[in-house]
Amino acid sequence: MTRSMRAYLTIFLMTAFLSPAAAALSQSSTDDVPEVVVTATRLETPVDEVSGTILVISAGEIEEKQARTVADALRGLPGIDLVSQGGPGKSSSVLLRGGNTRFTLVMIDGVEVNDPSNPERTFDFAHLATGDIERIEVLFGPQSTLYGSDAIGGVINIITKKGTGRPTIAAEVEAGSHKTLRAHAAVRGRSGKVSYSLSADHVDSEGISAASALDGNREPDGYENFSLAGGLTLDLGRGATLRMDVRSIDAENELDHAGGPGGDDPNFKGDAGQLLLGARLTVFPTAIWELSAGVSKNVHDRHDLNEPDPVRDFTLELDFKGQSEKVELVNNLYLSDSSTLTLGMDSERETGESTFYSDEFGPFSSSLPEESARIDGIFLQEQYAARSGLALTLGVRGDDHSDFGRETTYRAGISVPVSPGTRFRMVYGTGFRAPAIDQLFNPDYGNPDLTAERSRGWDVGLETAIGKNVDASLSWHLTKYDDLIAWFDADGDPNTWDDGSYENISTARTKGVDLSLDANLGAVFLGINGSLLRTGDDHGEELLRRPETRWGTRIRYEPTERIALSTDAVYVGQRKDWGNVTLGSYTLVNLAGSFSMSGHLELIGRVRNLLDKAYEEAGGYGTEGRSVYAGVKAEL
Repeated sequence: MTRSMRAYLTIFLMTAFLSPAAAALSQSSTDDVPEVVVTATRLETPVDEVSGTILVISAGEIEEKQARTVADALRGLPGIDLVSQGGPGKSSSVLLRGGNTRFTLVMIDGVEVNDPSNPERTFDFAHLATGDIERIEVLFGPQSTLYGSDAIGGVINIITKKGTGRPTIAAEVEAGSHKTLRAHAAVRGRSGKVSYSLSADHVDSEGISAASALDGNREPDGYENFSLAGGLTLDLGRGATLRMDVRSIDAENELDHAGGPGGDDPNFKGDAGQLLLGARLTVFPTAIWELSAGVSKNVHDRHDLNEPDPVRDFTLELDFKGQSEKVELVNNLYLSDSSTLTLGMDSERETGESTFYSDEFGPFSSSLPEESARIDGIFLQEQYAARSGLALTLGVRGDDHSDFGRETTYRAGISVPVSPGTRFRMVYGTGFRAPAIDQLFNPDYGNPDLTAERSRGWDVGLETAIGKNVDASLSWHLTKYDDLIAWFDADGDPNTWDDGSYENISTARTKGVDLSLDANLGAVFLGINGSLLRTGDDHGEELLRRPETRWGTRIRYEPTERIALSTDAVYVGQRKDWGNVTLGSYTLVNLAGSFSMSGHLELIGRVRNLLDKAYEEAGGYGTEGRSVYAGVKAEL
């Protein structure tokens, strides 16, 4: 039985057999559960009390544009740049306000998912489907005071759907360009003191050439992904809960040898897997004291293999294995209606190992035996919200790393109304990023004397409501990065690398303005956003793959209750890339629509890159031309 057959059998069994089982569990409906607005302070906080810039992408917005991956959901939003190296399933990076992709901490339901085996401990957004996502929260600027290492430039927290009320059964099938077939199934609900959710996603696509067709590459590189996610929440009484989550991703990729001319490779393949486990117990020892204890495990496993073929008579093989385990204890003291004090501590241990072999230029191998690092942290935060609307947040954190020692970060912010419907906010914070396992311990080029990368940044903004239906926001930001880890070539010869190592030798600076305007005009919704960005390194050169100008629009039109139409467009300006290349500006236009056939059945369709624009997000790598997809979804 093939992987596709197993995937669709699993989805079918979930829909066919869990549906009556879920219905049997439910005895009565539950009250509506208030939606959590943000988690910028690790507490349920009204957005008006958040002093920094936060962007929230709801499940409704994700479905409106029919974004099938988190990368697609984030594309075209203010302050966010997406860089994908090919079509479906190929490496996808997110850059927040000009920061490097390694400067972003990524979490799912508060559990860190960055890959410890990656040389820069980043997260690949290519494989994460949106089927079970309730919303995505993007926090800009240094966030290490609450979240420690990796949150040097921002945090992306992906919050999944939970079971509430009567059982809900959802299924969706979609097919389209590049011989793509996608399916999703989910069961969610609540019975008494137990809420549950289970979802499965599968995608199988012939794909496009990972190496750009603009350079003459034509061989398509396929992709297949099967993902499972489940969650269970137990109501223990007196406000106490126990939440348990599990998520697995199993992806198979066809790759190309490189970007640019001659990049096609007929038999380069890669496998990627991830397993995420998390549990959190929350209790109220007293009326004002909330105590939360969490444990999590994050496992990554990747293998790439390129065997000899008529085009390239050599072997290339890479293996990466990494995992992190974290425990944390958080105390929230609700001292008054206005004041909440948070005291937390956490400990994280990460391990990584890798092997590399190539005989392209003669046999060469490199191996990183399993190495580990540990970091312990303690943080304190005071959140004050006055009846007048004034909100203050102050925080400080101390971390102790097993290799480079101690690091202290802090953050202070204010949000205050300046007139009815208008609010001013400002925050200053610092952040740090611990060196990755590979950077510290690789026997060929690692450096155990590396210290932390550091950041400090301002975020100042103004938000206003123009009447009841129009909202506008304007944000200015400035972030400086110091002690950045970069490659140091001892002899200065770019053709050799075996005499070099990682060093804390680089700096960077980003500054810019983000703006947005949303207008809800009854049957029509109009959204406009823009970003102006300036970046520079220690030599005064602009950072690669960061456009100075980016604009986006979103229009939704609902002529009847059964029909919904939407379009989104994004303009991305010129930007520099590796090899002294300048990537051209481009404009993308996407369409999506749905038609409700009944209360339970809906037809869906979308067109990506309507104008069939030829462009590149990463130099030498392909992007989809005009692509059409259609399907059906049902919910019971």
